[in-house]
Amino acid sequence: MKKNIITAVILCLITSLTGCDDFLDVVPRDKVSSDIVFNSDKSTEVVLNGVYDHMTYAAEGFFIYAPSLGIHNFIVSGDWMGQDVIPKSSITQWQADDYSFTSRGMEKDRPRFFWSYCYSHINVLNDLLARIPSMQGSPSAKKQIEGEARGLRAYNYFLLTQWFQQTYLIDPQAPGVPLYLESAIDPKPRASMEENFKAIIQDLQWAIQNMSEERRGGSKYVIGKDVAKGLLAKAYLEVGQYAEAKVLAEELASKYPLMTEEEYKKGFSDVDVSECIWGLPVSTKNMNANYCLQTIWSHPRKHKRWSNNFVFLNDLFVELFSESDMRKGLISLNPVAGDAERYPERKYVSSKIMDPDDAQKLPDVLLMRSSEMILIQAECAARMNQSPEAQTILFRLQKHRDPNAIISTATGEELLDEILIERRKELYGEGFAIGDIKRMRKPLIRKGLHTIKGVGATGVLYPADSHEFFLQIPQDEIQTNLEIIQNP
Repeated sequence: MKKNIITAVILCLITSLTGCDDFLDVVPRDKVSSDIVFNSDKSTEVVLNGVYDHMTYAAEGFFIYAPSLGIHNFIVSGDWMGQDVIPKSSITQWQADDYSFTSRGMEKDRPRFFWSYCYSHINVLNDLLARIPSMQGSPSAKKQIEGEARGLRAYNYFLLTQWFQQTYLIDPQAPGVPLYLESAIDPKPRASMEENFKAIIQDLQWAIQNMSEERRGGSKYVIGKDVAKGLLAKAYLEVGQYAEAKVLAEELASKYPLMTEEEYKKGFSDVDVSECIWGLPVSTKNMNANYCLQTIWSHPRKHKRWSNNFVFLNDLFVELFSESDMRKGLISLNPVAGDAERYPERKYVSSKIMDPDDAQKLPDVLLMRSSEMILIQAECAARMNQSPEAQTILFRLQKHRDPNAIISTATGEELLDEILIERRKELYGEGFAIGDIKRMRKPLIRKGLHTIKGVGATGVLYPADSHEFFLQIPQDEIQTNLEIIQNP
């Protein structure tokens, strides 16, 4: 990794981005100097706010560099590489590269952006963590800041492990990503996946043990103890520590009630819904709202922002929903006259992820929900051969979404397959598709209306554990870090 002038990066984050929300306001650009960046716990909060701001940052103006849409890009790419959604297919449209698996090469935009996105945050957070002992502020306030920074660092390393290597349990000694836990250091070789996850878990455990129950400002926009628990549950699931993951997921699932049908149908654009544990705001001051997650999915157009109509649902996926499932009510035939006749793959659209009804409110991006925690809880129980409990946990979510749902009687792999189907139905549009295929070690199957299909009756496009499911190390990193080795 290239050396960075860390303070310059921090100042760029703070001065080039204005606040996303009243709570997440950052210092005005004409009042920032390096003298105040780490002066106290309060000024250090400004740095953290800059990191959150940057997480949804893309560009300003009418035209933007589409492969760098902040966290939106991770979410969209994760779905387009899966089996349930179909983007508009065109060689001139950037999303087609993910769908066709032509974006993973070292010279492509996707690896370069994902790599630099995460490490730019990690660099800032490492410098912040190094300064905490000398900053002004009460011990409790400094612990809260440190827990938040450690949680953000763990989240960025988790993203890197998801996108630059196979799932952990294939080979914990497989090369992960370079592990930087301090600032201003020379390039390092790739640490093992085991070393990566050890650091992720240690950061999250520290945050849970030292942070207070209340989040900074009481905001769901920032990482607090509950978010750290959710991230740790996800990390434990990846490394096979199912008992530990189940306990954490159960705690959060009981604390954040599932959305009502009315909430569910509002468009997944507000962190204030009951089951949201963590989310981020979108602001026109740091993100062109014409290319946020909501407008990429949105059918039909709302307000003055674009409705890009980029995403359609595969017919075989739509068939998984019963008519009594509230989620089926968000799926409809393409309302654009003649579109589906000309392009059969554009038959079904979804209004799950939509702009807010209020034209003055920009959308939030939901990053963690209690429904995901229920599904983690069910999967962990199933993997520990606790089939009756796993069936009951799964049924809790199924019954809430569909009053006519019937509790599963499956066990073993069949039960895990049912849990995966429920994850697909509940979490589509939120970026989980390719990660679940990797973790569950499933082939990528594409049949039905897909424009890029698998082979023969099976519809297998890529076998389980395919190298196509993760990215190569970007070319810039290979050229500047002589310690690093390339992915297949």
